[in-house]
Amino acid sequence: MKTVAISQSNYIPWIGYFDFISKADDFIFLDTVQFTKRDWRSRNKILIQEKEKWLSIPVNTKSKFKQKICETTTVDDTWKSSHLQAIMNAYGKSIPDIDSKDLLEMLYLDETSNYLSKINQRFLTTILKRFQIHTNLSCASSYSNISNHKTERLVDLCVAAKATHYMVTPTSFNYLDPSIFDQAGIQLKIFEYPNYLQYRSTGSPTSPLSIIDAIATLGKNTQCYMKTEFLRSHAYDYVASEPITTFG
Repeated sequence: MKTVAISQSNYIPWIGYFDFISKADDFIFLDTVQFTKRDWRSRNKILIQEKEKWLSIPVNTKSKFKQKICETTTVDDTWKSSHLQAIMNAYGKSIPDIDSKDLLEMLYLDETSNYLSKINQRFLTTILKRFQIHTNLSCASSYSNISNHKTERLVDLCVAAKATHYMVTPTSFNYLDPSIFDQAGIQLKIFEYPNYLQYRSTGSPTSPLSIIDAIATLGKNTQCYMKTEFLRSHAYDYVASEPITTFG
């Protein structure tokens, strides 16, 4: 059995993204679809003085309305120092160990690419390695003869990766045609995100924050904390002929 998951790459995504990747044997970055502005592809949030703050990578979009994620480039390199400075201002005094501080600095100071997709992939790969998550990673752009139609594209990628199962979230499932997976002999597994605990108490509800918040707050304990508190997820086998009635 081989489970494949597919998703667009996000910039320093929330902890659920890493949870999702950890449950798959292979994870494919869907970098061949159109880039969307003001989305998770190029930005995410941390807490600064207990308030949510966006960290956004400026990218070239003028007259590039149909550019793919893999074609999207950064405007310049100034975002690296400004984002690192914002992170250190927000968390510098509370980062519990030198290894975590070094990791955060390495993510930004050692970045050399001006392609957004490659930047996201390097950040993700580095953090996954730190958490000892060994899922195989690849890019949709590295596969050939892949359909441009939504469900067919996913099925083609699964077939190319020799998947027996495709893992999908309930929200994404609503946009799929399960019968096409069924015809290809690929079974769907529904991944339900658990209710993740918030890393810091702000006195008021906050939306999910970047994984940076966990690393800067928990340090070396992030990996253990993820496994004991956050990684409470379930994958459900879905048979095309049977309706989905519940998640949880």
